[in-house]
Amino acid sequence: MARPTLLAARVCAQMAALRTLLGVCSVLLSNFKTTLEDDRQLLDAGRGSSSSGSRGAGGGSDGPDEKAEASQQQQQQQQQQQQQQQQQQQQQQQQPELGEELRIAVQFRAERKRVLLRTIKALSNRVRIVAGMQGLREGPPAAAQTKKGERPPPATARGFATGAGGGGGGHGKPRRSK
Repeated sequence: MARPTLLAARVCAQMAALRTLLGVCSVLLSNFKTTLEDDRQLLDAGRGSSSSGSRGAGGGSDGPDEKAEASQQQQQQQQQQQQQQQQQQQQQQQQPELGEELRIAVQFRAERKRVLLRTIKALSNRVRIVAGMQGLREGPPAAAQTKKGERPPPATARGFATGAGGGGGGHGKPRRSK
């Protein structure tokens, strides 16, 4: 069985570390009881944005029938506006306004979720890159490899040390001092 090369070992170690980090981030994100969208809706509702649209009646009218018709339309519009206002009041009563501290806490929680989501995305991209590196091999390119029966090229441009003594770069027997 062949031993994995140094590059392959590094790639495997990186993949293991990235998967561990992805798992940790996923667990941290799953510990929240609400989603990021829920927090956004809560913040939007907590601002108390009550917008009541008041629409004006139409232009002038010529005949008595048209005046009666216009007054009926105005009454209907007023009734619709009153119903909308009542519905908005009911919704506001059902959704309590957020206090300043609670609003800040929800904003902080939402920001932590955003950071975790960005981290997961970045780690996922890194996993794809490292997974692409798994196919790479360490060593010289295939064209520079030696064929069977040929001598491999020297590893360095420096020569080999010659045996005993004379400045062989630390190879061979050490000198004796007299």
